[in-house]
Amino acid sequence: MSRVLKRVCLALVAMLVLFPIAAEDSVFIGDGDIGGIRLFDSQGTRLESTAEVASNIGQGWIIHNPDTPILIITPKGSINLYEDSILITGDLISRNPSLYLVKGKATFTTYDMEGGTLSVATPVSLFKLTGDGEMFVITDDNEESVTSFSGEVTSFNSITKATKHIASFQKLLMQESLATAKQIPAGYYLTYATYPDLMLAKQLISEMAKPVIAPTPRAPKVSSVLLRPAKPSTPATPGVIIMPSTAPTFTSVEEKMLTLPPEPSYLSVRTEPVKVPQAPTTLTSTWIPKPKARIVVTVRPMAPQMPTTPTSKVVATAELAIQEEPALLPEATPSVYEEPQVTIDRAEVAVQEPVVESAPIAIEEPVTVESETMATQEQAPTVAEEKVPLKEKPQGILSTVEQKTKPGSFGLEAAYSFVFDGTDNDSMSHALSLKPYFTYKNVSLILQASVTTEDFSTYSSNVTDIPTGTLPLISYGFGFIDTLRIGYSSSPFFLALDKSHHQSSLLDLFYAPAFGESNKLSLYNKIEVGDFSSTIYFDDLYLTRLLANKSQYGSFALTYAKSEGYRFAFSLGALAKITPSWTVDLYPNINFLFPIIDVRTTQLNALVMASGYLPTYPTVDFSQFVDATLSSFFPNYLLSGGLSLKQGPFFAKILASISDGENRNLLISDLSYAFDTSYSSSFDILAQATYEGEHFKADLLLNLPFDNNLRIVTGNLPYKADFSQLTLSYKQKGVTISLGLQEMGVSETLTGILDGSKAITTLFGGQTATSFLSVAYSTGDLTLKVKADYPPDTTLFTTPRVTVSALYKVGMQF
Repeated sequence: MSRVLKRVCLALVAMLVLFPIAAEDSVFIGDGDIGGIRLFDSQGTRLESTAEVASNIGQGWIIHNPDTPILIITPKGSINLYEDSILITGDLISRNPSLYLVKGKATFTTYDMEGGTLSVATPVSLFKLTGDGEMFVITDDNEESVTSFSGEVTSFNSITKATKHIASFQKLLMQESLATAKQIPAGYYLTYATYPDLMLAKQLISEMAKPVIAPTPRAPKVSSVLLRPAKPSTPATPGVIIMPSTAPTFTSVEEKMLTLPPEPSYLSVRTEPVKVPQAPTTLTSTWIPKPKARIVVTVRPMAPQMPTTPTSKVVATAELAIQEEPALLPEATPSVYEEPQVTIDRAEVAVQEPVVESAPIAIEEPVTVESETMATQEQAPTVAEEKVPLKEKPQGILSTVEQKTKPGSFGLEAAYSFVFDGTDNDSMSHALSLKPYFTYKNVSLILQASVTTEDFSTYSSNVTDIPTGTLPLISYGFGFIDTLRIGYSSSPFFLALDKSHHQSSLLDLFYAPAFGESNKLSLYNKIEVGDFSSTIYFDDLYLTRLLANKSQYGSFALTYAKSEGYRFAFSLGALAKITPSWTVDLYPNINFLFPIIDVRTTQLNALVMASGYLPTYPTVDFSQFVDATLSSFFPNYLLSGGLSLKQGPFFAKILASISDGENRNLLISDLSYAFDTSYSSSFDILAQATYEGEHFKADLLLNLPFDNNLRIVTGNLPYKADFSQLTLSYKQKGVTISLGLQEMGVSETLTGILDGSKAITTLFGGQTATSFLSVAYSTGDLTLKVKADYPPDTTLFTTPRVTVSALYKVGMQF
């Protein structure tokens, strides 16, 4: 069986057997030596080269096959990736899939793509295949080209800015300054097409074998008049006189035969100059506008006369295994221009223009192109910048680009706020705050100073009001810090002192999800070493609750999460409760996560969690944790089990728990900071559902504690102990609208509203509830915001607290 026929049969079998899966979301390797390839996920982590891992290829993955070709099957087509190629996956399942071929060669075939377009980017080009079809792309040290086997193929040259359409069975060499598509031989099609059509190849050979008939040349532009003598005595002797010309001409000829026998005939020639266009010296064009996408390929201008095909470098994360695999990618060469960037955020590939003035691009000097795969600041790890020596560059071309790539910045945020507090006897106050900030690479520091007044006669400030005592002085010192961050949230080391991080994870039952904006300066530290990580969290360095004789919380956890194969995870840690009387109680806990379904678009996990209670300071009372005299062995415990589901933008979790003694679900929430939320129950049901789309996000949490008679229990204060939390937010074109409700005993409140015993405002604030509604608008460096809220308190409010604020930011980069 021939090689071509084997590939056809294999492809047909793979399509028939795996079509029900591929028609949904599956992306997998259908042929090739899986053990001979290298796989990296979107975070740059090296993955095990197994069939199980390869069956979960997702967005932002890096695939390198040094020695073997592979066939990748997607819901919209197939990718035949030849040996020694590097491919970065983008969106592979939508109507407009996208890929980034860093180097090598690959054949891309699409099907069921009516109305869709496949985009394949390289370091210097962008190729688009519209509808069903097949194209072959090469980008290596010797060639940059695209070949159309079928379908509508368009090429965009980021060097010359030329966009061209390639017909079927034509090949375009991109490195040629005036490239034109040329016909391909049949053998080229049979060699590189993934599913070659033998009949089509035969027809192609037949058509190419037909003799080529040269076009009939046009008759010269000649007008002639022949005058012959009447009965000449001697034959006439013709003569020709030619007038010289200094320009290319079309010739107009008049021939006259004179009647005088002794005189020769004359041929007069009239020349007409032809305008010949001058050779082009500059190339100008506009860039393709940036599409709405999360993968952005930025390529700088280059000269049409390329040196050998540009080298490339891909860096997915600071810890990407380029150091482990030094031969994975070639080194980049110095460049005349700034380095372009390829940002992969699990989405579509597109060409984005650099920010430069629209000026002609000279074609005198060749330029080397280099690209990087980088992660965004908050959602991806740090990317180490590589400094390369620059040659002389044109003046005024890179000023804006250089400004954007500068590593540091500093400036000032100025904010004014007016507060009308209906929860505090309708008091009014004005506050002015100044926040100088400084950033350099992955380090960020924002300080703060504020002054507040109610009557413009007396003022209070966090700078001048110096307190006495140890705790007040500690709180005073941290009061100057608004934000301090070292590293990024996905870096191996990350330290944050800010008001946005919240200790709430999948393996956690103690913390309710974040509720609106926070006024607490939390401490969060994470350290990762391989599959192990440790986290430390403290809820408020301002010590506001301790200074108000209320408890504060911190936690520590050591987690193991297997990144390859079966991604089992467990964590061992403890929650610490610090009371104003300086006692420290620990809640040791151990948590397990067992994947049930773990594919690219769906994760279904089984959760098992257990915790105890152990007083540790000023004395250790180990009998509260384990007591052999008891039949249950554990006097205080919380045991939970359930499921979690992640499907696209939707997340859900449900847990059933049994507890005794000091333990219970959701020990910490905004309401627990205000009053006692403890209760005793036989078992609890906790459910959470979250939807997060492009503009809209909704989060609902509900915890129902039951007694043995399946009735909702009552807390230590006279209210039902069921806990509910709802947050909604919408963002569109600079406008953000947010709504939040958090309540203990919402079932009892709703019953009271319906029977008329309670006002509807009790649903939003007072006694057992807190809520907020805010509208913000941002334009440039200015942000305007209006917020109405009911703070958590046991007092029944009738009027909310309303805050109107404006923030303006100025700064510069260095």
